[in-house]
Amino acid sequence: MSVAKVRSLLSKNFHSILEEKVQTMLQNLQTESLPKIKAIKEEAEIRFRDENQPLIMWLREVDDVICEAEDVLDEYKYKHLEQQVQRKQHAYVRSFYSYTRHVHYVSRVEAILKRLDRVSFRVKDFIEFIRSDYIDDPHARAGDVTTSFLYEEVFGRDEEIKHVTKLLIRDHKYEQSYQVLPIIGVGGVGKTVLAKSVYHHPEIIKHFQLRMWVHVPEDFDEVNITTSMLELATKGVSVDTTNLEMLQKRLSNNIQDKRVLLVLDGVWYDEKSTELANKVRWMRLLAPLRCCRSGSMILVTSRMKLVDKIFANSMDPVVLKGLGEDACFALFNRYVFGIADPQTPDEHLLEKGEKIVAIADPQTPDERLLELGKKIVAEIIVGRFNGLPLAVMVVTGMLSRMFDAERWKYILRSNNTFQDVIKFLMVSYQRLPQHLQRCVAHHSIFPKGMALSREYLIHSWIGDGLIIDLAEEKKWLTVEDIASAYLNELVSRSFFQCRDDGLFVLHHLMHDVADFVTKDVCIRIEHNTTREIPPTIKHLRIDMERLAEHKKKICKLKNLRTLVVTCKSSGIRVPIYNELLGKTLKKTKRLRVLRLASCHINQLPEWLGDLQHLRLLDLSDLQVKRLPRSVGTLYHLLYLDLMNFKADRMPGSLSKLINLRRIMSDDATLDRFGKIGELTALQQLPLFSIEKKEGHKIGELKKLNKLQGELHISNLQNVCRSKEAAAAKLKKKTCLHKLYLEWNDDGGASASETMEKVLDELQPPHQINDLEIVGYAGKRPPIWMQLSQHSLPYLKVLILNQWRGTLPLLGQSVPQLHQLGLWNCSKLRCLPPLPLNLEKLLLSGCYLLAIITEADLVKGYAQEMKAGFDSRRIQESLKKNNRAMAKLELEIQSLEARSCDLIKPSSSGYDLEPSAGSNALESSSTLLARLQSWGLSRKHDAISEKLTTKMQSIDGNVQPLPSSLQQLHLANCFVDDSELLNCISELTLLTHLVLAGCYCITTLPSEEVLSKLKQLQELQIEDCVLVTSLGGLRALPSLQVLNIRSCPNFLALIPSEGSSSVTSALLPESLIDLEITDCELMTNELINRCLRGLTRLKHLSLQQLKHITSFPSDDELSHLTSIESLTLKDCEKLVSMGGLHMLSSLSSLHVHGCPGLLESGTGDGILHVPNIIVDNLSLLQALLSRKGLASLQVLSIVGQEVPFTPKQEECLERLTSLQTLSFKNCESLTSLPSNFECLTSLKHLYVENCPQINSLATLPTSLQIILDGSKADS
Repeated sequence: MSVAKVRSLLSKNFHSILEEKVQTMLQNLQTESLPKIKAIKEEAEIRFRDENQPLIMWLREVDDVICEAEDVLDEYKYKHLEQQVQRKQHAYVRSFYSYTRHVHYVSRVEAILKRLDRVSFRVKDFIEFIRSDYIDDPHARAGDVTTSFLYEEVFGRDEEIKHVTKLLIRDHKYEQSYQVLPIIGVGGVGKTVLAKSVYHHPEIIKHFQLRMWVHVPEDFDEVNITTSMLELATKGVSVDTTNLEMLQKRLSNNIQDKRVLLVLDGVWYDEKSTELANKVRWMRLLAPLRCCRSGSMILVTSRMKLVDKIFANSMDPVVLKGLGEDACFALFNRYVFGIADPQTPDEHLLEKGEKIVAIADPQTPDERLLELGKKIVAEIIVGRFNGLPLAVMVVTGMLSRMFDAERWKYILRSNNTFQDVIKFLMVSYQRLPQHLQRCVAHHSIFPKGMALSREYLIHSWIGDGLIIDLAEEKKWLTVEDIASAYLNELVSRSFFQCRDDGLFVLHHLMHDVADFVTKDVCIRIEHNTTREIPPTIKHLRIDMERLAEHKKKICKLKNLRTLVVTCKSSGIRVPIYNELLGKTLKKTKRLRVLRLASCHINQLPEWLGDLQHLRLLDLSDLQVKRLPRSVGTLYHLLYLDLMNFKADRMPGSLSKLINLRRIMSDDATLDRFGKIGELTALQQLPLFSIEKKEGHKIGELKKLNKLQGELHISNLQNVCRSKEAAAAKLKKKTCLHKLYLEWNDDGGASASETMEKVLDELQPPHQINDLEIVGYAGKRPPIWMQLSQHSLPYLKVLILNQWRGTLPLLGQSVPQLHQLGLWNCSKLRCLPPLPLNLEKLLLSGCYLLAIITEADLVKGYAQEMKAGFDSRRIQESLKKNNRAMAKLELEIQSLEARSCDLIKPSSSGYDLEPSAGSNALESSSTLLARLQSWGLSRKHDAISEKLTTKMQSIDGNVQPLPSSLQQLHLANCFVDDSELLNCISELTLLTHLVLAGCYCITTLPSEEVLSKLKQLQELQIEDCVLVTSLGGLRALPSLQVLNIRSCPNFLALIPSEGSSSVTSALLPESLIDLEITDCELMTNELINRCLRGLTRLKHLSLQQLKHITSFPSDDELSHLTSIESLTLKDCEKLVSMGGLHMLSSLSSLHVHGCPGLLESGTGDGILHVPNIIVDNLSLLQALLSRKGLASLQVLSIVGQEVPFTPKQEECLERLTSLQTLSFKNCESLTSLPSNFECLTSLKHLYVENCPQINSLATLPTSLQIILDGSKADS
């Protein structure tokens, strides 16, 4: 062997030895040293006191070495990822470290391990101190024991006391002996005080035979709690046992058959136990209460919403919020001055001869202090702490007996109040498991009150390394699943709040806690913030305009992990920002998260790819022309946000991002990605558009087996062979739940066979829940839908859109189907056998579909069929309704045109009358005859098909709709009266029925039929031209929602008025929500009859009714005491609001497009409506009296185009209680009212889609939030 070969062999062996040593050291670092020191650091961080400088220095040293260790591990993994990419590209792969680099790496790891050993050696010195410091901290101990004695004075809780009292004493109709009512809120919000107030309420004392107040200690002890309950139940008789069995027996004997109120104050959820364990111990503790009399209640106070899960029979929690500003000021004055109102001394105190402490003047408090007090309440107690009563106590504790204005000003500027309140709230934070603490603390990077989507939060947490990947332990869970579960836990613990729009907000006070615990590692530099950046900062949010000022310090932040750059200024400094951002990013190479959304830059630096540790890159809403190729070397990248990214093309290097799990982008940007199949870690791909060029073929889906959620595959016409379709391997995508397959072009008759073969190979994974197929023109269903062995056992939703072939036998192939949609199936004549447990059926655009019975088969075959509706009943009404006639003729012409190649008169035996060639309206009889003739041909052909194809169900030739149906939608399906009767007569479980564009229906079924539909809650009838009668609608016993829209012949035929209001009523008395829109024949009299007897009605909407001139009168509205919202829109002839003031429960009024009301003068009655929407400010005087104007709280002006007049501005001055004002869609309006400052109660101003408004007037000082969607300078 030559010397060179020997050297080469020795070199390889030595190289291998070094590689093995590096891996061993890194394994030790990752699995032993690093986790141990991290756990100690996390415990210390949440428990140490600020004044302990040695501990602070030690923690900083620990943090530095942890960051360095994480970076070393990350770099090692990065090189391995780089090798994987090179192997995929069949490139020559050499060991990523030369001998020199290996030695350097070994020495670097050794140095880190030595540092870890050094800091670990000092752990023992601090660990005892940490624990003792935590025990000695009064804020960390459990709260004081509470009793029911109400020594606190209560302000601003009248509504809450009334509400909780009502919930406790109302007639509870349930089988269990007791129910649980939780009161949830942050610490110090007044839960205990509210519970005490309710406990001593006269109605509560009268209602409950026994009341018990028990404080629940932190160290939950069933024996002690049961002993307390027993002592209260026996009026103080001493207990001589600690045996739980005996205690519970005695307790049950003493409370048996009594109506009991038990208050459990200060309940916590044991974080160390499972949810089941928490439930079991409370079930065991409360077992004796099963002996109580029905109607007994348990009132629970807790900081955690999660507690409602651990109690059986729990009601919806009462969520307690802070006090309003007036109540806070009254409480403030009580604590500081001894009186709630310094201007009016409390008479009950004077009667007792108590001396009221005053300042400067012994009878009148100093005016300067009163003003400062108002400012302290507004800025600190309400502004910072959301009206927290605890904050009032802390602040007034500092001010009490100190009546010096300078001292009060100091308190206003001081941060001591903030820290004292936060330390109290820290108890909730410290009780959280550490993994949830990290998620809460991370939120300090976001501004207070910022609402974020679930996806945004999850990606941020994962990007910053807060979520431990348990994939190896729990293979069915992804790291995103774990993060989502964490968010759910934080919502249930009342830290996060989920808004109605699905966005999440961290509780205002918990955000203060997050800021407090991360003050050394996280900072926000906003547009007007004056703060220095400490060298310990790891997470930074900064406005682009402040970047130049802080660039040097940012570049020196060696452990910076998160950088969020915001941009509120204009884009005139784009070149400067480009350079500034580029230089900053060149020095911040340890970033994990980089967000540049909406920044005013048009160029990204080439060295973006040097950020090798990056997990999340947000480039959304950037006006950048090109994405650097170097982005393709970010092998650690998990999430790439390119939503609204304006680049024309994407670099091919993006296919190297082998760790990328999610691309957030619009469809156009996603289409520019080539070779997306290389991104094998991709979890979500909302749309894949197939093209015939390389990198965009369907085969790109082959390796994407980690795809989750929804996949939409479009342009399937570009798949020409079944072999191509098979390459997608859809069946292996076992994490998909919804699949959307779309042909965008039918390709002509010759493509039918190709489509069949392609769809055969696109079998979804067996666990798919939701499948939609669009544009399929094959003659037969795919093989996998023909099989009887249930190839889609979990399929719940199936939508077939523009399906032109034979339908599959759904009852056999998808027996678990819950929802079926057949849309625009132009050749569908009759339904196949349907699954017996189908709950929702949607039929739309199936204009040849006929719903036939066994009797129809016999009659139709014998040529004895009759029309499905009686044309004579409606001919007269049509003659008087030109609009209905015109609409009907257009629809018939359209039907005949679409059906000319599908319905042949010669085969059916029925003559179709030719369409009228002129524009003149035909007679009603001719139109109806044509419609009947078309309907008979449709039915005959359906029957012929049914008989010739021998489509048989289990019971015979015709299968009715499954009796399991709960929702039925018939849209643009020309079923007639008889077919509708066949559809619904046996659907006793039906809850929702929609009839839209059903031109052959003239009336609803009879009372006999509809009375069987006892579950029907919602009925919608829309665009049904021939509907003239409601049939037996009033017989529906449970109908709550009725919507009638665009039915020009509606109520042409109505029963005559009876002798009483009950017999003359037209609609079911169970109605809660009624809408009548665009019905040609509606008059004042018909509206009156429609409203008769509707004593439960809460929501009424009347729109586009051009013949009504007056809202019903006092007498006609006197019974509508439940109406809460009223909408009157586009009723052009409406000139009188009649007895509007009779609607005593009205809380929301929307009036738009009713110009006649502007001339009706000032409202006569006293009307209190908190919320009004109008299109002209002058309407307020027509709707409201002076008292009504003064009580208005929320006003929206939508679509006003003319300038505001002096009279309108004068009206504005009367809105003394207005808190929220909105201007929306006023596209021609150039300015807002000039006297805004008169709205002294205004807190929220919204200006949306008002592009011509260039400036805002002088605004009132009370404003808290301004949302400006105009061009105004605010």
